[in-house]
Amino acid sequence: MTCYLASIITDEKYRGKGYGRLMVDHVKKLAKARGCKAIILDSGMPRKAAHAFYEKYGFEKSCYGFELFLG
Repeated sequence: MTCYLASIITDEKYRGKGYGRLMVDHVKKLAKARGCKAIILDSGMPRKAAHAFYEKYGFEKSCYGFELFLG
């Protein structure tokens, strides 16, 4: 079973203060308690600082996402 983290965004004025780590730590604890073996999340391509945070936390890049806008 896998936990999907739909959204995690820290307001710019609170970044670098450990709140993101606290949130992901909490999700990790909940996921483990429910028997999940992994946490998956999506992040937009321009969010380079967020990607650095995820990688520092221990997440690994695992796929590319694609969109096709209609109209």
